[in-house]
Amino acid sequence: MTKSERTSGGDVAIRVDARDAFGEEADNLHLCQRNGRYVGEVTGINKGSFFIRLDIGVNAVSHECRDMRMPSRKDTVNLTVTRVDEKNGVALGIINRII
Repeated sequence: MTKSERTSGGDVAIRVDARDAFGEEADNLHLCQRNGRYVGEVTGINKGSFFIRLDIGVNAVSHECRDMRMPSRKDTVNLTVTRVDEKNGVALGIINRII
């Protein structure tokens, strides 16, 4: 919890930082290396962006798929990490193939 406020009307506002609550994921982000290849499962798709949970415990986002088929939810994919975004706590990369 980063901040809590109480107004005169009796309302309570609480601000929580999820990165502080779930610090373990930030530790796993350091395991990700640029140009490293990792295996993970597609957890969601939204407007051409693929959200992937890597086996090492890191969330990843991919905007590109180099396989002829398009992955769907619950597919296991091979991802090459192109960048690690420590501010948002995700790895960015390219899906190479569907396993």
